[in-house]
Amino acid sequence: MMKNTIRLTATALLLVGGIVGCNTASNVDNTLTQGESDALEATLKAVSSLTLATNAGQAATDTDIPLAKVIETTCPTLTAVLDISSTGTLQLGIDFGSNGSCTPAWGGELPCSGSASAGVNVLQGTASVEFDELTCGDESLDGEAGLEFDWSGLVATLSGQWDLTLDSDGEQFGTDGTGDCKYELAGTTIESFEGTISSPEGSWNLKVDEELLVSQLQYGNLVPYAGQATVSGTDIRSLAVKFSTESPTGKIQVSIAGAPFFEVDVTDWL
Repeated sequence: MMKNTIRLTATALLLVGGIVGCNTASNVDNTLTQGESDALEATLKAVSSLTLATNAGQAATDTDIPLAKVIETTCPTLTAVLDISSTGTLQLGIDFGSNGSCTPAWGGELPCSGSASAGVNVLQGTASVEFDELTCGDESLDGEAGLEFDWSGLVATLSGQWDLTLDSDGEQFGTDGTGDCKYELAGTTIESFEGTISSPEGSWNLKVDEELLVSQLQYGNLVPYAGQATVSGTDIRSLAVKFSTESPTGKIQVSIAGAPFFEVDVTDWL
């Protein structure tokens, strides 16, 4: 009888210990740390950077631009010159002006200024694009991208290395990594991205898990209305960030370390 009692007691302790000691996802504290909030803000700014760079950069890959001609009826104004010394590279100027009077077709009602320039090899389908204070609304983009491009009808796919800095309300946000982005007039798709994002508060790793859909024309900002990404780092827990049609209004869904998603208000970062 004593032997059976000992066996039952040991089994009960094992069960209780397993229940009490198990670190399940449902036990994760949903309170974001300051570092995690900073990482989420940097994630949104990275999406803005990639979207702006794609929207402006696609103009550099339009192979129908006449050579040595200024096209002034468009926004931005485009200038193309063939550089014979660079093995047939097309040198392209992309000018959004300086007074905020340029509202590109993809920009909705948001005026832009600043410029970009590019060296384009049409035969190889490659472009090296530099952004110089490309400003739309309250955010300004600098940086460069080394890209391969492909057009299918009115849709351009830009793939390669992105090294971007976004100035938002006086703070600098960095985006550095490889990714594939697709441009069409109705919106921009960040099909993939993996790299480093940063803010004045720190740096983190960002990976796009499900393609991010952005439409400034439809929603008036550069917050995705669909898709999912993961942001991680040494000072934060792994955060899965899910976007929906409510996200452009300031509501995103976040999962910490695999726990259930919960809503986070990001209105202050828009």
